[in-house]
Amino acid sequence: MQKEEIIYYLKHPDEDKVIWKDIHKLEDKIQEIQSQREHYRDEFIYSTQVKTAPPDAIKVKSSKKSDVGDVSQRATEFINNYEKELLAKFSNLMEQLEIHKRIFLIKNTLIPYHQSIIKMRYEEDLPLKVLEKEFAKDHKTMHRKVKQIVENITKTFNSEISNEQLALQRSTSELEEMEFKKPNNFIPGQMKINDYIRKEEEND
Repeated sequence: MQKEEIIYYLKHPDEDKVIWKDIHKLEDKIQEIQSQREHYRDEFIYSTQVKTAPPDAIKVKSSKKSDVGDVSQRATEFINNYEKELLAKFSNLMEQLEIHKRIFLIKNTLIPYHQSIIKMRYEEDLPLKVLEKEFAKDHKTMHRKVKQIVENITKTFNSEISNEQLALQRSTSELEEMEFKKPNNFIPGQMKINDYIRKEEEND
């Protein structure tokens, strides 16, 4: 996966909803084809044997009339190919869904500081100058930081780390953050680990 593709998905956090809609539409078409094979076969034969096809017939082009046996065979082949085409599209959509899922699993394992940068830069599509002001950074530093975060997301995406491990890492990070929010877990004046990490990042 290239970083340009990663950026596309980061810019479209709700893309999974669109993909799911397309998947459900394809599922309906596939089920319809599978349950009404004979109906579509008859429509195909009819449309190749007469000039005017039924209104709901699958549209096909035929240069000449053939005997019923030949047309029946071609009808079966056409329906099988059409079903394969739908299944290929279905497989492609499922792959896109997995890509979206993995990218946002990775994003959610980032420290809050980096998550905020990604959200503002890509999800909210804000220009760098807004981030520079928000995080008190010069243009060069902010540009380098955004680039570094995207490169790290890309590297993790292409690694052998499983989605299950990423989900666990996210859960662990959330638990640690909750623990450090408890007032009795640190000595007054002691810097919290998340504050320390953020300070270190800000000093980059």
